[in-house]
Formats: sequence, C-alpha cells, structure tokens
Amino acid sequence: MRIVDIHEEWADGTKKVVADVVWERRSRKPQQIAVAVQDEHAGMLGVSPNAFLVGAIWPAMYHFERRISVEGELCPYLVDNLKDAMRLVSGWYRDARPIVIEGGVAPEPLNAPSGRYAALMFSGGLDSLASLKVNRDTHTEGDPEWFRYGIVVGPGFDAFDTSPTGAYWREMEAVAQDASLELVPVSTNVRDLEPASHFLSHYLNGALLATVGHTLTSAVDRLAIASSYVDRSFPWGSHPDLDPLFSSCDLIVIHDLPTTERLQKTAYIADWSVIHDRLKVCFVANRLPSGQWNCGRCEKCIRTMLTLTALGKLEKFDTFGDAQLTPDRVMENLRITASSTRFYPAIIEGLEKSGQTALADVTRTKLSDAQKARSRLGERVRRFDRKFLGGAIHRAKRFLDSRVTLNRARRQPQPSPAPSRRCG
Repeated sequence: MRIVDIHEEWADGTKKVVADVVWERRSRKPQQIAVAVQDEHAGMLGVSPNAFLVGAIWPAMYHFERRISVEGELCPYLVDNLKDAMRLVSGWYRDARPIVIEGGVAPEPLNAPSGRYAALMFSGGLDSLASLKVNRDTHTEGDPEWFRYGIVVGPGFDAFDTSPTGAYWREMEAVAQDASLELVPVSTNVRDLEPASHFLSHYLNGALLATVGHTLTSAVDRLAIASSYVDRSFPWGSHPDLDPLFSSCDLIVIHDLPTTERLQKTAYIADWSVIHDRLKVCFVANRLPSGQWNCGRCEKCIRTMLTLTALGKLEKFDTFGDAQLTPDRVMENLRITASSTRFYPAIIEGLEKSGQTALADVTRTKLSDAQKARSRLGERVRRFDRKFLGGAIHRAKRFLDSRVTLNRARRQPQPSPAPSRRCG
C-alpha cells in the first residue's frame, strides 16, 4: 500500500486534509481518504503523514499488503510505536501479520507548536460522558489534562447521528456548554478502506480516532479516548494496551479510565442533571421516531436501565420512555451479546446489593444462557466469518437483530416528541 499526494483542500466552508491510497496486492482502485472540519476550526487542521499512516495501517494488514509506504516525513517515535502495535495485534488475531513501514522518517522527533490543549473524543455516549465528568471533577481549567476540546466524529462512525445538523447535536451542545467544553465536529471517510462493522470494532476503532487527533496537532497535544472495557485480555480496536501506541512526539494518546467498570462510570454521571433528559445509548437510536432517544428494549438500553436501577437512579432519567423495568421485560427483551457479557457480573452484584433480587435472578439467567450459546462451534464460525467472509454473517445478524428490536419499539406507544432545545 502506498499513501501519496497528501495535501489540503478548501471547498464550501470546509477544510480537508486529503491523501490517495494506492493498493498494491488488492485489485482495488485507488481511494482518496480525508479528514475535514468546518471553516471556524480550520486553524486546528493540518497536513499530517502521521495521521494517514495510523488510519491506513490496519486496513493494509487486514488485506495482506506487504508494506505501507507514506509520502512525507514520519515521526520516528510513532513508527516504533506502530511496530509494537502490529506485534500486539498479530498476537490477538492469527491472520494478522506485521508489515513493513516505509517513508521519510525524520532523523529526530519533530518539534510541535506550543500553546496546545487536551481534547476528548466525545460521542455523547456513556463512556465519553463519564470521562468528561471525571475530568471536570479532578482538574481545573489551565491544567494540562483539562479537556478544552470535545472532538465529535460523524456521521457514520458509530450508532449516533453526530452531524451538526442533527437533532442530537443540540443536546450535545447543551452538555458541552454545561461542562465548558468546546465541541469540534470532524468528518472522515477513513472507514472506506474497510467498512465492515466488525473491522471497526476489532481493529480500527482507536486508530480512526487517533487519525483525527493527528490532523489536529496544531491545537491538541493530548487526546483521550474513553475506554470501553476493563478486561485487558479481551482484544478490541480500542484497548488500553493499543491506544497509547498511536502516540507520536507531538500527540499523546490516552486510553481514559481503563480500570473503571461501566457500573462505576454510570454512577459518576447519574446525578449530572444536564444529561437526565439527554442520555442516549440505544443501538437503533437513529431509526427511532423524532424526539425518542432510546428504544428501551435493545441490549444496550436494558443493560443501562439495569445499571441505573442497581444505583437507584433510573427514575431520574426520562429518556427510556416509561422507564419501567420488570423481570418479565428483561426476560422478553434482553439478548446479551458476546462482547457485552463481561458487563453483567458487576450489574448483577449491584442489583443484589440494592435489593433488586428478582431483576438480579433473571439477569443471571440471561447471562448464563448467553455464555452457553458461545459454543466452540460458534466461535469457529465467527473466526471463519472474520477471516474469509469479511464479517458478512456478523453484519447480517446485527441487521436482523436491529430490525427485530426496531419493530418491537414501533409496536409500543410512542411518547410525545420532546421540544427542541438550543443552548443559550
């Protein structure tokens, strides 16, 4: 793979840094990838060979390229880090093999500009909200670790519509205003190099976010990525051992709150009033009726409601419709996925401690069923799907599951649309 013609472009109030990706071992046409910001944040965005190296290295490995050659000077510290990252990932996945990095490596670390600030990759989801709340509780403005910017990547990065024209953007603006956080909307098509959803989850997640960070180093010197899991043995695209390896001499990448369980993260934000009518966790949120943030029936909704119940805080949140969580509702709707099984032991323990024994019992039953379902044959099928089918089976299952969840939500009485809110 070769990455060439890295440059910036301006069009219609948008500034982009662009690169051409030329495949060498795949019969694919050259692709142009870019990172873009609106005119008001154009001064933050700069041409960075480092960014495109980080964004393309996993697609190159995944598609069995033998090398990745980048036009321009690369940070030697980043190159060494990425060699370690490739060794780490090749230990996770049998079909992942390290490749050669070629390019004009700078003879010494590059000199980064001064007067830069820390930033948080901010989706408005529970993990990033917890990182923001802890940051505000433990740091004051002026500290190097205090998040000045909230970098919002969208649309297309995750389940939320995070475009500045979307309804949820206004909700994030209100949260950001309450926390004195400056939101910076960024768009990128780096996922086009390999758009499979399982590839984003297992490989690209942290690298894509770090790619964006490396294009913003004229203003950002620390980039925090909110953790997803505390289990270090669980390979994931955003991992406490992996994300810091995307650091260069002018950008420190931090995997934030890596040892904090989701139950504790939820406790951090449970009394934060500005999110009580804005918390959005739903897998099918973008397909729900206007003004409804959560379906209240998908795995992530049920999991979050169970967590809030264990904390005695569910009644504070009005983004789950009727917010009534019964054992029958959990038994009927909860389908624990393989990647979410590790959240439930802490939730079950919290439910028992709070006296919610019926909910704890039914959740334990559902967890046991999910663990039994992960048979050896099923795991072989998943590996075959990832390696040879590009995740086609996984994507089809996710699509069918989302349609079932959405249809269930549509059959329920819908709340009246929430009034539009604008900060200020």
